[in-house]
Amino acid sequence: FGFFFFQAEDGIRDRSPSRGLGDVYKRQEQSVCFDYYETPILTTVLSASEQFLKEQDVRPQSLAGIGVSATGQIDTHTGTVVGTCGSLPNYIGSPIKAELEAKFGLPVTVANDANCMTLGEVWVGGAKGYTDVIGVTLGLSLIHI
Repeated sequence: FGFFFFQAEDGIRDRSPSRGLGDVYKRQEQSVCFDYYETPILTTVLSASEQFLKEQDVRPQSLAGIGVSATGQIDTHTGTVVGTCGSLPNYIGSPIKAELEAKFGLPVTVANDANCMTLGEVWVGGAKGYTDVIGVTLGLSLIHI
């Protein structure tokens, strides 16, 4: 998974003219299968997100909220993983929204990663200006158990 720290609306983080809506400030990636998913994905996300903010010297209170793009079927009201198209141990039932809100004291929105990709393309990408867009993602996960 990856962390992206970006400006979602004017003036939240930086008024530099070289940075605009959707510009990525910092990026970091981390594997969630480093131990073949014995450590639950959400445990890794919680720990790594805290470390990411610390390394960027960003206090959670300075943020407007947290947006999560997660694989699988997501209940967007509760921010919980309700299904997957594969076998991801310790993932179904992960209360992503509740855990991140409890950890950082910020509002959290969780949505499916393919939906987020398509919305991003409409917002600042190749589909900007279009009203009807189809986003397609293809993925393959190899899990060693």
